[in-house]
Amino acid sequence: MKRLLLIICLIAFSFAHAQKEKTVFYVVFEHTVSFTNTENILDEIAELKAIAEKYNIGFKLGIHLSKNKKKHLEDCSKKAALRKNKESYTKLSNIFIVYKKGQETLDVNTLKSELEKLEQVKYCYISIGKTPPPPSLASGDIPPTTDDFSANQTYIQSNPGVNMQYAWDKGYSGAGISIADIEYGMNPNHEDLAYTNTAIATGLTISSALDPAWINHGTAVAGIVYAADNGFGITGMAHSATKFTFYPEFTDEEGTYRIQAITRAIEESKKGDVIIFEMQAFGLTELDYVPAEYDKIVWELTKAASDSGITIVAAAGNGNVNLDADGYKPYMEYGDSGAIIVGGGTPDTAHNKVASSNYGNRVNLQGWSEKVWSISKHGHDYPAGTCTVTIFGEDDNQAYTSCFRGTSSATPIIASCIAVLQGYYHSQTQDYLTPVQIRDLLISTGISQGSGGHIGPLPDMKAAMEKVDADYLLSTPSESYIANFIVSPNPTNGTINVVIPEYFSNNNSIEVYNALGQLITLTKGVTGINSIDLSRLQPGVYIVQVTDEKYIATKRVVKR
Repeated sequence: MKRLLLIICLIAFSFAHAQKEKTVFYVVFEHTVSFTNTENILDEIAELKAIAEKYNIGFKLGIHLSKNKKKHLEDCSKKAALRKNKESYTKLSNIFIVYKKGQETLDVNTLKSELEKLEQVKYCYISIGKTPPPPSLASGDIPPTTDDFSANQTYIQSNPGVNMQYAWDKGYSGAGISIADIEYGMNPNHEDLAYTNTAIATGLTISSALDPAWINHGTAVAGIVYAADNGFGITGMAHSATKFTFYPEFTDEEGTYRIQAITRAIEESKKGDVIIFEMQAFGLTELDYVPAEYDKIVWELTKAASDSGITIVAAAGNGNVNLDADGYKPYMEYGDSGAIIVGGGTPDTAHNKVASSNYGNRVNLQGWSEKVWSISKHGHDYPAGTCTVTIFGEDDNQAYTSCFRGTSSATPIIASCIAVLQGYYHSQTQDYLTPVQIRDLLISTGISQGSGGHIGPLPDMKAAMEKVDADYLLSTPSESYIANFIVSPNPTNGTINVVIPEYFSNNNSIEVYNALGQLITLTKGVTGINSIDLSRLQPGVYIVQVTDEKYIATKRVVKR
């Protein structure tokens, strides 16, 4: 029997809660089979139909991406798997919600056991409905006049900061890159955001039941990244980015909305853009706060987005959890989602791990986890003397804090570095670094961490930009991401020979796209001569692209 395509089924069961929280049951089938009718999948797998009738449940599509976006993400995931000699890839079009048809109580553990007996089922995964807290704990000034606090943003300067000032002095502050943030709440009306291109995703309303402190949290994140360069308050590290869009994970319309918020953000992002996960998941216990991708469906979406060139920057979480511990081995075995996981470090030249930050080999980079200046009144309820919160005119829209901390403050610092560096690279090449490339670049050029479990280095923007200049822009093709290959004959009546140089690895793929950018063929390539048959294609112009872990190169081919 052929292996079945990846099918991830979400079973959502509501229970009473002020914020309409849901528990979700995931069923992941083996790959590779496609449903001919996604409105009625039960007629295509007899064993699944029998279980559905027994438990009185039904199925409906669970990930509502547009048809073109789904195909693009799946094509990118398929190419990434091919380059790594893997069969499995993420097929988002096969994600379904399974719903109860009746009012009877459903024993999810029994259902899980029965589903896992099916040879088609790869795994089942139950995501609890409770969600942990967030990972912390250009315009006119609103009267009265607000002070300029930018001198307090020492995380922007050179070591112990990330030296964002170097990029600014060269004229780069994120232009051309769109940034999204997913968490509970934020205030887009703060005076340092109100006249920027900051918005809550259309059609969504932040839950009215939300703790106001969690709204302060998201506002502080937005301030670090996108506060206006306006001469008062603070200045966002990537203040020239195209836009900053907020996707709430609790809404008045839907209640718990984490998966849908991630899906919306991916739908509305493109290659080169940045999505921030200011979220945590419960780990082995509800006292262990771990990265959001610990939830397997979050990991699946993250992997698909990363494979498509969208960079996910995610908080490691504040549980002081060793992610290399035996209990987290199943998580580590998910594999590399491509996300950049951010730990919390001290705001000094030691760059030690702070006590609360999670750690381990999965954590890639660190940002400041203490004494981070931003907007909002985050920390106003902290003990006296521990930090400074200044509110002008008793107006929360004029609130500023020195109290932002945890992996919550570290994550937007790293996201800003990525947006600015990506904007710089794009300005020079009209292309984007992949998420893994930019992650490796920041790690290799960063400032080494001090004591504590592994949280990775602190970015150094000067060193990173100089590395881009030396290795990616000015070097010879054999050392550069700007690579080349040969196609002949061109024009062609049928078969072409694609000659791939030896500086490509043998884990490369050859893709052919039509003029609309749609993937036509995908083939595993080798260095040397590769024959590709285009005889079945209509006459016209096509794009041939060769890609491996390091290099990307394209050629136009005319089919007669």
